[in-house]
Amino acid sequence: MKKVIFIDIDGTLVGFDSKAPQSAIDAIRQTRKNGNLVFICTGRSNPEILPSIRDIGFDGIIGAGGAYIEIDNQVVKHETLPESTVRELLELFREEKIGCYLETNNGLFSNDYCISSIHDNLLAGLPDTPEVKEKTLSQVEWFTSLLKDMRNHELEYNQINKICFINKNYPFESIERDFGEKVELHHSTIPQYGQNSGEAGVKNQDKYAAINFVLDYLDLDKTDSIGLGDGDNDIAMFSAVGLGIAMANGTDKLKAVADDVTAAVDEDGLAKAFNKYELI
Repeated sequence: MKKVIFIDIDGTLVGFDSKAPQSAIDAIRQTRKNGNLVFICTGRSNPEILPSIRDIGFDGIIGAGGAYIEIDNQVVKHETLPESTVRELLELFREEKIGCYLETNNGLFSNDYCISSIHDNLLAGLPDTPEVKEKTLSQVEWFTSLLKDMRNHELEYNQINKICFINKNYPFESIERDFGEKVELHHSTIPQYGQNSGEAGVKNQDKYAAINFVLDYLDLDKTDSIGLGDGDNDIAMFSAVGLGIAMANGTDKLKAVADDVTAAVDEDGLAKAFNKYELI
């Protein structure tokens, strides 16, 4: 029976340097040759899904935390945040000096505090040496190079898929209190961005809703679906699939609800899971 496999990117398909192990690339290509379908299922928006990832070969993409769906290179769903909510969040982040970036299908746009906030949070607690600083920041250079200063661009505020914020001090609970009814909030999706960091996506659009959309679209059953992830936002993914497999480097919350736990992303975890469940 054909399976459809949903794979998170960060911490599942790739490590912090955004590079996939060759074992994972080979496993994905082989399982597709075997007749199975493979979808990316990520919080990333289009500009963050690098050519090196796309070139692995997929049957579709769930992006922006579920607000954007491609099947066979055709966009079949795209939801965006209300413009008024985007402006309210940007005003809060300006007042509190919180770094953030807006994700659209055409680019990532950062505020004044974004890159410095990313760097400060990544370096917090590490030895203050040039070698450590250079090595740490080089790991995210692929990402920060994608960011465009929003002051230099005319943004379409009604075309924002998601807002990510880098935040150590302003309480996440305060953002949740003021915006929880307006957006889908996820706490600390990238832990290195600070304990009060997170992302604000389209309300009622998450990996659960997106996977159900794909299964209905393809006329496939939940029992024929598999999900692999590592973060708390993958709990929704596991609710939608027949088999949820967490990475060893995943969060404790996710592993608690997973059907199985495979090895870490940098220990061939994806390929080992594919082998175990006879997908390759």
